Amino acid sequence: MNLSDWPSDQEVRLQRRRTIKRAAGIGFFRFAVLVGIAVYWLYYLGGSLMSGMCSNEIVHRAFQPNGSLELVVFQRDCGATTGYSYQLSILKQGLESNRSGNVFISTKAFQAEWTGHSSVAVTGDASDALKRKDRYRGIRILYNKS
Repeated sequence: MNLSDWPSDQEVRLQRRRTIKRAAGIGFFRFAVLVGIAVYWLYYLGGSLMSGMCSNEIVHRAFQPNGSLELVVFQRDCGATTGYSYQLSILKQGLESNRSGNVFISTKAFQAEWTGHSSVAVTGDASDALKRKDRYRGIRILYNKS
């Protein structure tokens, strides 16, 4: 083996830097994956745990005309420290959910009905709405004060 076969000090330092950068990149990637898994786990499992403390009492259900959806108006109770709320979700027909409303949430009672294949009318005082969507998956939500 000749002396010229050995890498120079500069080549050794360059190789060390590359190895350190590669190790740091792999470490960062592993850390990002673990954080992503933790966030996903907390979001979905945490949501399930929290929704398990709440109960939904269905007030009204109506099927979408010539469609596969239904609107569900329900009263949600999450224990003594929170009051009742009235909520509206649009779900696939027959799907049961213990989650909060995906369209409208209010502290006051309201009514909701399909007014066509792709529109829903919510009647009642929506001034204190905690959540209020005007569209949900292509369905227009109209709010009328009674």
